[in-house]
Amino acid sequence: NEDIIDNRHTINLINPDNPMVIGEKIFFDLAVELDLLVINTDFARLFINKIDMGVYHYNNHADEIFLRQNHRFLGNIYSYSPGRSKNKNSEWYAQTNWKVTWSPEEKNNRIELENFLKVVKNASEQEFVYFASNHIDIKKFMTIDDLDILFGNDRKQSFKLFFDPYKGKWEPIV
Repeated sequence: NEDIIDNRHTINLINPDNPMVIGEKIFFDLAVELDLLVINTDFARLFINKIDMGVYHYNNHADEIFLRQNHRFLGNIYSYSPGRSKNKNSEWYAQTNWKVTWSPEEKNNRIELENFLKVVKNASEQEFVYFASNHIDIKKFMTIDDLDILFGNDRKQSFKLFFDPYKGKWEPIV
């Protein structure tokens, strides 16, 4: 079908099991006001064959359109989802648990992810401070952490990161 919603051919409609779905909306609205990279999200009433299916949580994908709408240069978007290992700390460093969810290149170049994970895992304190100061948007990571604490979110389960090739910095995606 050629129908487009929000400049997209595909969207996500989620029937939340969380009774605090309005809290999620407030969380996302605050994140936008705080200049974080936020996937477009809202409420949507879903009708199928003229039958009201209720209110769903609508969001779109972190992709090229998302980056352009947020005035970012095109760069890789990575998604982390934990595996089933009992050692959750080492699991975070495993590249197999990271996916390139969008890339401006045909072949997914993961060199910046390799460097990022290597520094986070192996760098001395001084090396990490230097790396973080120059290659991580610390203010945005601190802001998302503050919002997570305020709203009781647990972002350890899965999250997305954007590498801005122009600035050479990592940024979280809400």
